[in-house]
Amino acid sequence: MKKAWQDLADFEREQKQKVSREEESKKLKRGVWVRVPKKWWLNELKELTPLERCVLVELRVYRNVDGRCFPSQKTIARDLRVSENSVLKGIKGLLKKEFITKGKVNPRRNFYVLNPSSLT
Repeated sequence: MKKAWQDLADFEREQKQKVSREEESKKLKRGVWVRVPKKWWLNELKELTPLERCVLVELRVYRNVDGRCFPSQKTIARDLRVSENSVLKGIKGLLKKEFITKGKVNPRRNFYVLNPSSLT
């Protein structure tokens, strides 16, 4: 009996996540505006390529209060309308230049932490 209740709870949780992903997708179709300080864009990020800048700004959109972000590379690619390989290239550049650090949620899922210098 407990198994059936657990299965039902898992199913309901999956449905809620699916609905929230669909709502997020609808918001993205309408467009999301991100405000970026001019000083930060022109001075602090001048060593980044345009792709790296876009990926960094996209990661800022997904960050939580701790500065961690959990979007998949596929999600970032969809939002920026670029390939997943381009996103991977941008992330590698940001890691190399120490604007972000990478951690593991599990063997197949990463999270990114925005370094304080990349948040100002």
